[in-house]
Amino acid sequence: MDRYITHQVSSVHTSAIVRAAKLDRGRVPVTYPHLGNVGPASIPITLVDEQKTLRRGDRVLLMGVGSGLNTGMLELAW
Repeated sequence: MDRYITHQVSSVHTSAIVRAAKLDRGRVPVTYPHLGNVGPASIPITLVDEQKTLRRGDRVLLMGVGSGLNTGMLELAW
């Protein structure tokens, strides 16, 4: 994957996902430092922020987590 866009609640939550899934931290952009916890809206908001750096053919994994009870993931081919 070229980018991992996660459901962002906090630095603790994001760091836990990065560690557990062994993601490259440099490929996990965050918006919570300046927007705070915007819940599941963090995925489309972060994707909009990243669109200026994405190139045709980049693979982007959207990763949503609902209180640990469910997950949803979608791969986009940019």
